[in-house]
Parts: sequence; structure tokens; C-alpha cells
Amino acid sequence: HRPLPPMLPNGQEEQIIGKEVGKEENVNCNDEKMTKIEQKPQVVSIKNMVYVDVIIPVHNASNTIEEAVSSAMNQVLPPSFLEKEKMKFSRMDVAVCCYDDGSKDNSFDILKRLEEKYNDAHVIGQKLNEECTIVSRLLIDSAKNKDNKKTVGQSRGAGYARNRAASLRKKDNIDKDNHYFLCLLDSDDVMHPTRIVEQVTYMLSLDQNDCDRTLLGCKFVREPEDSTWHYTQWANGLSDERLHLEQFREITILQPTWMMSRKRFEELGGYIEAPQPQN
Repeated sequence: HRPLPPMLPNGQEEQIIGKEVGKEENVNCNDEKMTKIEQKPQVVSIKNMVYVDVIIPVHNASNTIEEAVSSAMNQVLPPSFLEKEKMKFSRMDVAVCCYDDGSKDNSFDILKRLEEKYNDAHVIGQKLNEECTIVSRLLIDSAKNKDNKKTVGQSRGAGYARNRAASLRKKDNIDKDNHYFLCLLDSDDVMHPTRIVEQVTYMLSLDQNDCDRTLLGCKFVREPEDSTWHYTQWANGLSDERLHLEQFREITILQPTWMMSRKRFEELGGYIEAPQPQN
């Protein structure tokens, strides 16, 4: 695959923004700040409703996929968002969408176990703020589910898997007036517990045109901390001006930190996919 192009079809410049939302690895949620209630997911029309699909391509990720999924399923509100004027939505519907791309290990078995664990959807209503509700659900699929044939080991690549994951949520009953974002995460990464809320809040602070054209990222940390330290320090230290200049050489915002509007993703046609392997 290759990253989405940084230029609009009509020649206008795409906005590329990096934003710090805290550490991006192995952070556990504080269970005392939330209560979980299992309930059947419903499509409802709510003012200031926001939809977010977390796109996770999976390939031989049995050692890391559970922690990655858990970090996306258990997103919470930052304490600073207790102030009403900072709340730009009243309800957030998060779908964690995982597509297994021909894994040779038991990655998909782990996903099926997690699907049973989360049981369609669970509501996270934080005691700190009852004005906002976060609903999260896990959606999974793999090539094996299409025709029940053995496709293990026949990987089509991360671009193919991301496109399949992005198509998992049924969108027939989603009001087009609601905001709808895609959030990228890799199967060996862990999401900061407030990342989605902070990125969505920033996107909603933009006017509609800018929101639709913006590719938003955030800072990150590595584990172990000294791995690729030079690149990490460089990427996290880029000014806004450098972010815009460097885009003509490479996309300097790490892909697993991306957020963008679904509308923009669909306009660009998603990821370029590797050709299907021949027998």
C-alpha cells in the first residue's frame, strides 16, 4: 500500500496536522473512572452524534492484537473535558474494525474470542461526566469467512486489509448529517486512552471544508524507549511549518496515528491494493 496522497485533485493543499495527545503505547485505562453496561447496539438519531471506525489490519499478530483491540475499545474522556464548553458531541459510536489478512497463527481465533467477550457493544458512561456517552463495538472478518476456503497464508497486504476493515460497519442507517471519521491503528500498537476523543474534538473545531480535507496525527512513544530514538525525536519535534514542507518528501505523521473524515477516504478511493496472488 501507499499513504493517501497529500494533494487534492484540484491542486489545493491537503491539511496535515500533528497534535500531541499523550503517549501512544501501552497505557491502561483507569477502571474506577468508568462503568460498563452491555446492551444491544441501536441506531439512533442524536444531536451531535459522532461515528468513528478504528481500522486495524491483522496479520500474524497473536502476541499483540488483544492489547491493541482493548486499547481502542476502552477509550475515555480526558479530565479536562469536564467543562461543558469543551464538549463538541453528546454521543460517540466507536466501531473497532479488524480484518485478518491470511494469518498463519491464531490471530483470528483471538479476534473471535474477543468478539464474544464484548458481545455486540458495551457502553462506557464515565462517572466524571454524564453529558457524554461512548459506545464501542468490535467488528471482525477474514478472507476465510467469504467462501469457507482455506486462505491461510495468502496475504493481500495491509492496504487490502485496511480497505476491508473500513467496509465492516453497515452504514445504511447512519444519518449523513452526523460526523464520521476513520482512525488508523496497527495490530502491534496501543492507543492512548483519550486519543479518539482528543482527535475528534480537534477535527470538530475546524470548519466543515477544512475538517473534510485534514489528515490529523499525534505524537508517539516507542517501546522500548530507545528504539529508533533519533527518528522519534525528529518526528515528534516537527513544527507546523516543517510538517507542511516535509509532506513533499514523505508523510511525516506516523500512519497508526492518523484520523481523517470517511468522506475524504472514500473520495480518494481508499488504499491501493496489491494484486491477488496467482496459483
